[in-house]
Amino acid sequence: MNKILIVDDEPYILELLKINLEAAGYLVKTLVSGKKIVDICLEFQPEIILLDIMLPDIDGLELCKIIKSHPILNKIGIILVSAKGEIDDKVYGLDLGADDYIAKPFSIKEIISRVNALSRRVSVACKVEKNTYIHRELKFDFNNKVVYKNEVPLDLTHKELKLLELLILNVDKVVSREVILNKIWSKEESTKIGRSLDVYIRKLRLKLDNGNFDSYIETIHGRGYKLV
Repeated sequence: MNKILIVDDEPYILELLKINLEAAGYLVKTLVSGKKIVDICLEFQPEIILLDIMLPDIDGLELCKIIKSHPILNKIGIILVSAKGEIDDKVYGLDLGADDYIAKPFSIKEIISRVNALSRRVSVACKVEKNTYIHRELKFDFNNKVVYKNEVPLDLTHKELKLLELLILNVDKVVSREVILNKIWSKEESTKIGRSLDVYIRKLRLKLDNGNFDSYIETIHGRGYKLV
């Protein structure tokens, strides 16, 4: 059961979030103050923190900075929550390492959806740290750079391995064509590749599942690709 720490100075919001996230299958702890957040995190070991920016004792952005710079706690996923809608707060929070940002008033469905998505990404990060990632019939051995399907190694090229690794590290997120080109190819190469990226995706799909195009890698038209 994944653990979530909610930090907010409004008791009604804490109770509302606690009830609904527990109903969604999470183990929840709540705090009305951020002063002891490091000690609580070390004891409770949450995977995710729902962190209000406007706290009475210490700014939520400062707490985000503290958590993300901590040698033990820096892998915790953080979703900032605030009634402040200024774009600067959102950008600054994300620059500090926050994983997501939700503005008040919010819907419970949106909160649960965002938490579920981040929970999956945090789980992937933990698996990647162990150097193996399992996704349905696929197993990615990060140490040896080998991908297995049903325990049979696949014959992937170096670029195909890097492409699949990039999608795995961004599971549940759309990776744009520009990011893929810039991460896998040099600047000069990426300019030449251009539309040929579709060819690389098609060949990888063929090797993963005999061309069943949306079985593992989904095309998000006008945006990029994501691991299904």
